[in-house]
Amino acid sequence: MSDPAKESSASTVSEVKDPQSLTPKGRKTRKRILDGARRAFEKTGNYLETRLTDIAEEAGVAYGSLYTYFDSKESLFREMVDKIEADAYDAVRSSYRGDDPLKRIESANLNFHRRYRDNTQIQAVIEQSASIYPEFREFRRRLRQPFVDRIQSNIARLQVQGLARRDIDARTAAHALVSMIDNFHYVWLILGEPFDEETAIRTINEIWVGAIGLKLDSSEVSKT
Repeated sequence: MSDPAKESSASTVSEVKDPQSLTPKGRKTRKRILDGARRAFEKTGNYLETRLTDIAEEAGVAYGSLYTYFDSKESLFREMVDKIEADAYDAVRSSYRGDDPLKRIESANLNFHRRYRDNTQIQAVIEQSASIYPEFREFRRRLRQPFVDRIQSNIARLQVQGLARRDIDARTAAHALVSMIDNFHYVWLILGEPFDEETAIRTINEIWVGAIGLKLDSSEVSKT
């Protein structure tokens, strides 16, 4: 049997074992473990209280089989979260394909909201782990970087086109906007502060547009 206290602590040396060395059956089992881990973490809502035995049970594998694919709970958690965030990066892209920058912003922010809303349980565990364990803080910061990079690139492009303020730093603005929408959803959907959905999303869009000084044909931000 495992030591629950030991398996619950964050290790600084854990690594994910190379999935490319696995057989097709092994890769299938590994995916079952990752899917089971997500269900286990969502059930407890707590990184510390989720045991490897819980993950094994959810995945339908023997406890010892977990170590065939992962070195520790931390490495399993990191791999699971990496996959979730990679999926999120694609999911929160703007669905709008036209030339109107306002519609692109509105679409991307609406997609972010939907993604966060549909993944609130696991998002709560991710935020909790970063707040408790120093080892996860850098990991959490790294997870948000692709989102920052994309927004920074979008702001810089708008500046070149003369559609956004050129006196703001695109990188700093991107970090601020990501923090704004991410933390707002944390307070709203995880901590439970009540907001009207339509009003909240419209307000986020208005703040976003105002922050970068987006030049519009109309001064009114359209409702999402």
